[in-house]
Amino acid sequence: HVNQTWSDAMSDLSEYGRVHYRDLVYETEGFLDYWQQATPINELSQLRISSRPAKRKGSGGFAAMRAIPWVFSWMQSRAIIPSWFGVGTAIQRYCDTHENGMETLQSMYKEWRFFDALIRNTELDVAKADMGIAKLYSELVDNVQLREQMFSRISDEHQLTQKMICAVTGQNTLLEYAPALQRSIERRNPYIDPLNFIQVDLLQQLRALPDVDTTYRDLLEQVLGTINGIAAGMKTTG
Repeated sequence: HVNQTWSDAMSDLSEYGRVHYRDLVYETEGFLDYWQQATPINELSQLRISSRPAKRKGSGGFAAMRAIPWVFSWMQSRAIIPSWFGVGTAIQRYCDTHENGMETLQSMYKEWRFFDALIRNTELDVAKADMGIAKLYSELVDNVQLREQMFSRISDEHQLTQKMICAVTGQNTLLEYAPALQRSIERRNPYIDPLNFIQVDLLQQLRALPDVDTTYRDLLEQVLGTINGIAAGMKTTG
């Protein structure tokens, strides 16, 4: 049986996180355009990588998007926002509005297996996310103001989430408790980063072409190659 304070804390955290996530994804004008340009989602939609299409028929926008391509596209750009965006704000807001809030969350982390697993899973994806690579993808967005506004919101939340997770877990850096996992990510990145550089370059070339161009299909197949390589590499630590 979970004590009432913890249960209430979890309800508050989930609400704070939900509001912040929805504000970015659903309430921020231009976010749909940012996502479509700063990830390879449109190219994914043209590639048959699963038994089902990326979107449901008869509708557009987020409501039509299946969960797997949504997460997969953000994994490709190394931003991985579906896994962690809003967590840092939720923790900070909880601590700002509850006396001894951080102590409560630290106790939950130490003594409640569910909360421990939740924080550790989030921590892993925050560690795997790479804002340097994600910034390269943001530069694919035509509208400079939109690009800068969206990327700074994502980057700021990533930084805050790192800080808040370290505070809850009592670590100085992410994954301090799992040095082997930390090393695994550090060793993997030099192999995946070049694939991201290549993918960004290919996406730039591809998007400059009309889809009737004879080289369009070849470029699309090369993008698929990078998508498969990045997906394989990102799975090695999670």
